[in-house]
Amino acid sequence: MAQILSYFSFGNSPASRVHTQKINKMAYLCLWANAVMMVVAAWAFGTSMPLAGGVGSCIALLPILVQVCFKSPFVTSYVVAFCAMSMSGLLIHVGKGMIEMHFHVFVFLATLCVYGNPWVPIIGTLTIALHHLGFFFFLPQSVFNYNASLQIVILHAAFVIIETIPAVYISVAFKRLLEAQAIIEGGVKVTVDEISSATQKLFNESQAQISQSQLQTATVQQTNAALTEIHSQLNLTVENITDCSQLSKKVSEKTIQGTQDIDHLSKSMMGISESNDQLKLLQRSIDEISHKTNMINDIVMKSQMLSFNASIEAARAGESGKGFAVVADEVGTLAKISGKSALQISTLIAETREFVAKVILENQNRVKIGLEATQSCSDTFNQIEKMSAEIATKLASINETSAEQEKGVKESTRSMGQVAEITLKTQQIAEAVGNISGEIEAQKNTLQQKIADTRQVLYGLKDVA
Repeated sequence: MAQILSYFSFGNSPASRVHTQKINKMAYLCLWANAVMMVVAAWAFGTSMPLAGGVGSCIALLPILVQVCFKSPFVTSYVVAFCAMSMSGLLIHVGKGMIEMHFHVFVFLATLCVYGNPWVPIIGTLTIALHHLGFFFFLPQSVFNYNASLQIVILHAAFVIIETIPAVYISVAFKRLLEAQAIIEGGVKVTVDEISSATQKLFNESQAQISQSQLQTATVQQTNAALTEIHSQLNLTVENITDCSQLSKKVSEKTIQGTQDIDHLSKSMMGISESNDQLKLLQRSIDEISHKTNMINDIVMKSQMLSFNASIEAARAGESGKGFAVVADEVGTLAKISGKSALQISTLIAETREFVAKVILENQNRVKIGLEATQSCSDTFNQIEKMSAEIATKLASINETSAEQEKGVKESTRSMGQVAEITLKTQQIAEAVGNISGEIEAQKNTLQQKIADTRQVLYGLKDVA
């Protein structure tokens, strides 16, 4: 029973709504054409043309008013079925019950099958059955152009019911076709939308990947350029370190030579100090000479006193003492000369002593200053030598570090080259994915076009929501 009832159910799907709206529009045109035909038939059969035109127009206008009021294409389709059979009844009445006019009923019943809704032909069948029975009792000449019995009316109704059975079957089959088409179309639409969304995401991801790959390529190129510059700077640094090492070695050598020279100078200063000692010995000798000179002066003084005394004694002796007086004068003269010479010697010795003392003092000061300066220079050269050794050690360490850095830069350059290759391959893959997404998009568009063509065939519309 449930399966039988399902045959008579009619869904409210978008596809069925669109299909019903399309058939309703065709039905509007068909009913208005029949309204015009009613006037022509009334003129041909000599019946009332105003009645035919007025009633026909009201019948044709009724579905439009229902659609405007209820906004439901399904309700309008039921009214169309009622109006179609009413139009058939009006044609039979205008044709004065002519039996050939009854074929209009069968044509409209067959036409109502295109709705794909079994209730539409059923409502049409009930409408025409009630029309025949009602008019048979109240206006029989408008149904048959001869004196027909109730059995004839029942026979006509049986023919209509018999035709209604295949009409209902066709409507159910058409309904299933519409439902299947709606299911397929909905599934395809969902699939197309999912494909479109996935394709768009894939395309966006591929574009983002391409942009990222291009950015990575630019970054890798910049990094390679920077690494090349760093490698060049490292080479220059290594060369400078090598030059500095050589200069440090030369400085160390010069420092050692300077230290040796300072040692020689220190020894020379010690020699000057020894010369001072010899000058001191000379000063002692001068002092002794001065002492001896003083003794000579004493002798000279005593000789002069003796000469003077001898002269006095010679004068006392008279003639016999004249020879002795001459000798005494000569001795006195020699004593004066000796005293004068001794005085000159004393003066020279004093000046020599003073000069030697001054030279000794100056030499002592100079030797002291020279020794201090020599010691300071020696200490400075020793510090320079230590610093040169430390600089050489640090330069050697820097050289080793620079060599390690150079190796690291070479490894980094090699790695960046591999990254560049990977980035290029990634970009190529992203471009390939973008091309594939473009192909999928083209296939999606083709599928959408096929759906649009199917809608064109089914609905007569190119774009149906």
